[in-house]
Amino acid sequence: MEYKRSLGEAFSLAVDKGFIDGIPIGRKEEDIRAILKATPSVDSSSSDTFMETYEKLFKNRYPYVDKVARMYLLDPSGLQNIMPDETGPTPGGGPRNTPIASYS
Repeated sequence: MEYKRSLGEAFSLAVDKGFIDGIPIGRKEEDIRAILKATPSVDSSSSDTFMETYEKLFKNRYPYVDKVARMYLLDPSGLQNIMPDETGPTPGGGPRNTPIASYS
């Protein structure tokens, strides 16, 4: 799904950005270089590219997100039809006021 892929890319950049931005705190320059060298899978440009990627999430249209958003436009009175009629039979077969054998 394109939506999940886009979120995954932004999330990975956010984690990398947090890692990159946090490395220099309380460390010497040679320690910083050693840490960056030991973690080649971290995108060193993530601090610069994260916000651009994050903002792109809101510029694109995703069918899944549109479908979920449309659900909020439905009339909430239809939710009342979820509960069965109080006098109707229950899934156990008897009326609601009849105790189930295991409870009596």
